[in-house]
Amino acid sequence: MTKLPLSLAAVVSCVAVAVAQPGDTPRHTQAPDAILLTVFLRHDQAKTLDEINRLEDAQGLYKAFPPPGTAVVSWNVVMGIGQIVTLEVPASKLFDVNVALEKTA
Repeated sequence: MTKLPLSLAAVVSCVAVAVAQPGDTPRHTQAPDAILLTVFLRHDQAKTLDEINRLEDAQGLYKAFPPPGTAVVSWNVVMGIGQIVTLEVPASKLFDVNVALEKTA
Protein backbone atom coordinates (compact mmCIF):
# COMPACT_ATOMS: atom_id res chain seq x y z
CA MET A 1 0.00 0.00 0.00
CA THR A 2 1.23 3.50 -0.81
CA LYS A 3 2.18 5.71 2.11
CA LEU A 4 -0.55 8.26 2.54
CA PRO A 5 0.34 11.94 2.04
CA LEU A 6 -1.83 13.15 4.87
CA SER A 7 -2.59 11.47 8.13
CA LEU A 8 -5.44 12.06 10.45
CA ALA A 9 -3.82 13.71 13.46
CA ALA A 10 -7.01 14.23 15.39
CA VAL A 11 -10.49 13.33 14.32
CA VAL A 12 -12.43 15.65 16.50
CA SER A 13 -11.02 18.81 17.94
CA CYS A 14 -14.31 20.42 18.75
CA VAL A 15 -17.84 19.15 18.40
CA ALA A 16 -20.72 21.46 19.02
CA VAL A 17 -24.40 21.12 18.33
CA ALA A 18 -25.49 23.72 15.83
CA VAL A 19 -28.44 25.44 17.45
CA ALA A 20 -30.06 28.27 15.53
CA GLN A 21 -30.50 31.50 17.40
CA PRO A 22 -32.86 34.28 16.34
CA GLY A 23 -31.11 36.48 13.80
CA ASP A 24 -28.37 33.92 13.01
CA THR A 25 -27.43 33.30 9.41
CA PRO A 26 -28.70 29.90 8.26
CA ARG A 27 -26.09 27.12 8.30
CA HIS A 28 -24.87 25.51 5.09
CA THR A 29 -26.51 22.11 5.60
CA GLN A 30 -29.43 23.47 7.63
CA ALA A 31 -29.86 20.05 9.25
CA PRO A 32 -31.44 20.28 12.70
CA ASP A 33 -28.95 17.75 14.12
CA ALA A 34 -25.81 19.22 12.48
CA ILE A 35 -22.51 19.33 14.36
CA LEU A 36 -19.29 21.19 13.67
CA LEU A 37 -16.39 18.80 13.14
CA THR A 38 -12.77 19.98 13.02
CA VAL A 39 -10.29 17.64 11.34
CA PHE A 40 -6.49 18.04 11.33
CA LEU A 41 -4.65 16.59 8.34
CA ARG A 42 -0.92 16.47 9.05
CA HIS A 43 1.45 16.91 6.11
CA ASP A 44 4.03 14.22 5.40
CA GLN A 45 7.23 16.26 5.72
CA ALA A 46 9.24 13.58 3.86
CA LYS A 47 7.43 14.25 0.57
CA THR A 48 7.55 17.18 -1.81
CA LEU A 49 4.38 19.07 -2.68
CA ASP A 50 4.32 17.47 -6.14
CA GLU A 51 4.52 13.98 -4.61
CA ILE A 52 1.71 14.79 -2.18
CA ASN A 53 -0.48 16.22 -4.95
CA ARG A 54 0.06 13.11 -7.13
CA LEU A 55 -0.89 10.80 -4.24
CA GLU A 56 -3.98 12.87 -3.40
CA ASP A 57 -5.09 12.69 -7.03
CA ALA A 58 -4.41 8.95 -7.24
CA GLN A 59 -6.35 8.27 -4.03
CA GLY A 60 -9.22 10.57 -5.00
CA LEU A 61 -9.11 12.71 -1.84
CA TYR A 62 -10.91 15.72 -3.29
CA LYS A 63 -13.53 13.56 -5.05
CA ALA A 64 -14.51 11.80 -1.80
CA PHE A 65 -13.90 14.53 0.79
CA PRO A 66 -15.98 16.25 1.95
CA PRO A 67 -18.77 13.75 1.28
CA PRO A 68 -22.12 14.90 -0.14
CA GLY A 69 -24.50 16.29 2.47
CA THR A 70 -21.75 18.00 4.46
CA ALA A 71 -20.54 21.58 4.16
CA VAL A 72 -17.08 23.09 4.53
CA VAL A 73 -17.17 25.92 7.06
CA SER A 74 -13.42 26.61 6.77
CA TRP A 75 -10.36 24.99 5.24
CA ASN A 76 -6.98 26.37 6.24
CA VAL A 77 -3.43 25.35 5.39
CA VAL A 78 -1.23 26.05 8.40
CA MET A 79 2.55 25.98 8.20
CA GLY A 80 4.03 23.33 10.49
CA ILE A 81 0.66 21.67 11.14
CA GLY A 82 -0.97 20.82 7.84
CA GLN A 83 -4.59 21.37 6.92
CA ILE A 84 -7.34 22.23 9.38
CA VAL A 85 -10.82 21.55 8.01
CA THR A 86 -14.03 22.47 9.81
CA LEU A 87 -17.15 20.79 8.46
CA GLU A 88 -20.80 21.12 9.29
CA VAL A 89 -22.02 17.55 9.40
CA PRO A 90 -25.50 16.17 9.97
CA ALA A 91 -25.25 13.40 12.57
CA SER A 92 -26.31 10.82 9.98
CA LYS A 93 -23.29 11.74 7.78
CA LEU A 94 -20.57 11.40 10.45
CA PHE A 95 -19.83 7.81 9.37
CA ASP A 96 -19.47 8.96 5.73
CA VAL A 97 -16.89 11.58 6.75
CA ASN A 98 -14.92 8.96 8.67
CA VAL A 99 -14.94 6.49 5.76
CA ALA A 100 -13.91 9.19 3.23
CA LEU A 101 -10.92 10.12 5.39
CA GLU A 102 -9.89 6.53 6.07
CA LYS A 103 -9.94 5.62 2.38
CA THR A 104 -8.32 8.71 0.90
CA ALA A 105 -6.34 10.74 3.42
